[in-house]
Amino acid sequence: KDPPAVPWDEPKAWANVDDFGADPTGQADSSAAIQRAMDSGASTVFLTGSYNLRSAVTIRGKVRRVVGLGGMINYGKGLRPDFRLADGDAPVVVLEHFGNIHGGLEIATRRTLVLRSVSDCDLTSTAAAGGEIFLEDFVTHGLKLHRQRVWARQLDIENEGPHLVNEASDLWILGYKTERGGTLL
Repeated sequence: KDPPAVPWDEPKAWANVDDFGADPTGQADSSAAIQRAMDSGASTVFLTGSYNLRSAVTIRGKVRRVVGLGGMINYGKGLRPDFRLADGDAPVVVLEHFGNIHGGLEIATRRTLVLRSVSDCDLTSTAAAGGEIFLEDFVTHGLKLHRQRVWARQLDIENEGPHLVNEASDLWILGYKTERGGTLL
């Protein structure tokens, strides 16, 4: 199944997190600034660099697209999760072009999620999760699915031990790469 189409906003309407006080060098904590951008009313949030988060940022409200430029979120910092996908106005949310979301993404909504060109991002789900997930050119360190519908193109799981645990999910994979030892599925 192809991911649902999500309209592109004019770039002048995007919320650039740096305009809200985020530090694109990753030196200072940008959690509050990125949260302000997420809550600004813009439907596209733009992250131009690599960012340090000391608390999770919730994707909610009108946000339907979060765009990076291949930067990293919390590389080696230890926060879990970096982002939390919560209920909001848009039925589909796209996160794309991140070199690393080290602390991962927690899904706490039934909204559809599209992850495109995202590396080193672990997914976790709360009891509120249940929407469809589309993974395109996605790298993670272990994937655990429970009663979800998942379509993956170019899935890369890099860890030791079980790579993918599927508990009653509908799972379609076109292109699967793994590294290190362990059970693949």
